[in-house]
Amino acid sequence: MHTQTNILLVEDDVNLQTVLADYLRSRDYVVEKANNGAEAWDLIMVKHYDLVISDIMMPKKNGYDLLKLIRQKYDQLPVIMLSAKTDRDDIIRAYDLGCDDYV
Repeated sequence: MHTQTNILLVEDDVNLQTVLADYLRSRDYVVEKANNGAEAWDLIMVKHYDLVISDIMMPKKNGYDLLKLIRQKYDQLPVIMLSAKTDRDDIIRAYDLGCDDYV
């Protein structure tokens, strides 16, 4: 029996969010979208996800703050940070907070 992988995609850029969600869905993933970290946290609290892919620079709750909350409550939930921020300190901060990968 094939079980589907549920992904939460957190991205405030609607165009990028749409392209990524469409691509992941074409690969048979179930994708739910959130526009910011606060919206994502509300979804995480009530639904099961196998993976969170999150931007860093977002309104209401940034990706770092979202990652902190996820690690406090769901330490085994894989999180991939997706960001245009390429500064070494930003990348180190994300890994220090517990991300599983940084793209």
